[in-house]
Amino acid sequence: MFENDSGVILQKSNLSEIKQELELNQNIEAPISQNQVLGKVNFYVDNELISSVNLIAENEIEKITTFNLLKQITKSWFTILR
Repeated sequence: MFENDSGVILQKSNLSEIKQELELNQNIEAPISQNQVLGKVNFYVDNELISSVNLIAENEIEKITTFNLLKQITKSWFTILR
């Protein structure tokens, strides 16, 4: 999700010339904390940068371990067999 609003006021005639470029950070690995910056989105009009917004993690993501994986499988089986 976006860290904040990237609002920019443009003339209606420029709307077709808007481009966005996604830049993700290299080597993103779990665990990921909530609100951790994962990259950014750059917005361009006529190849001129007009705004840039950080992309942040909406939720915390745990690193998968053998124990966490077994716990998820067990929970899934109990849900299916219920």
